[in-house]
Amino acid sequence: MIDNESKWYYTIAWYTQGNKPSFEEEIQEMAQGHIAHLCEEQELLLKQIEMQSNSLKIKINSDIQLNINKLVKDLQKKLPAITDLVDEEKTLITTTSSDLSEKDRRLEKLLNSVIDAEYYDMEDSFTSQLEDLKSYLLAQKLSVIEKNDQIFLVDEEALNHEINLNCFACTKLYKYGCCCGSPCNLGPRNKKVFDKHLLNIEEEVKAYDEATYKKILAKGGFIASDGSINECDGHCALLVEEEGIYKCIAHSYALKRDIPIYEICPLSCLMYPLEIIELITNKQRKLLLLTSVVSEDFARRFGRWGSYNTLEVELRCINKKAHNDVFKEEDYRPVYKVNKDLLCHEFGSTFYESLEEVL
Repeated sequence: MIDNESKWYYTIAWYTQGNKPSFEEEIQEMAQGHIAHLCEEQELLLKQIEMQSNSLKIKINSDIQLNINKLVKDLQKKLPAITDLVDEEKTLITTTSSDLSEKDRRLEKLLNSVIDAEYYDMEDSFTSQLEDLKSYLLAQKLSVIEKNDQIFLVDEEALNHEINLNCFACTKLYKYGCCCGSPCNLGPRNKKVFDKHLLNIEEEVKAYDEATYKKILAKGGFIASDGSINECDGHCALLVEEEGIYKCIAHSYALKRDIPIYEICPLSCLMYPLEIIELITNKQRKLLLLTSVVSEDFARRFGRWGSYNTLEVELRCINKKAHNDVFKEEDYRPVYKVNKDLLCHEFGSTFYESLEEVL
């Protein structure tokens, strides 16, 4: 058995179908015995077994990189009573390393197989920058989370960066803030929901400012033929003013009617500075990169919003050192925590639990 100075850390989690309490005490005892025996047999350090009536989670440390998928299959062969009861789509595997100098051979192989990249929930590709992006990622500390057949690459430093999205305070100073310029596109899924509510949303804009409402209609309406949101006077057509504060009418409309904002608003508006990029491999498999655009270099080269320095506003929201009486230091939190609801909505609460473990 290896010592505590392990370089590789693995967590494997299984969940029952429908989270039903299916693991009886006898099954739990049997599973713990088999897991302990297999780890001892393969000279792995079994750090923890956490078993409840509806889930089984194990943590394993190793001084060498494992073929973790083979290990999971070996465990499942030993645990047929567990395997028959679990929901395979909820099975989660996380891989992380404590040593940046220790190359992740599997991660390198995955990144080398990438032939295209697109922004999540958009159809914008940036293939011309692909090699630069791959080189950048190979230099980062990335952990891997696997959920069924989906692989997530987690940029630990970028997601742990602390932010404070005090948008109302910002718009008081800078009027439109981040919502000036070209509006974000609606993804196909959100556009279907948005279209159902478009007439009601238009009526709400009309109630706030009828002159602006008529101007938007005269310029082609709120939504362009390609599905993008139109501009009006240099800002998103969905921005309305209320008591000196500019806000998104779609966001406000959704909150009033208990519609999840992640179903009706463009995700690109809601995730900043979180960035999610789809990496497509030569086998047409999609890897999802979870990172953020808190680095100016990354934002300018790879971020969907480009450089925010061009807005000529103080980016206190992503610069904790610039905190003041309004952007209070104690209100800054990691990117992944600020975006918890979005991540849970898109990928599930069990995925978010694994993300928390990694970060």
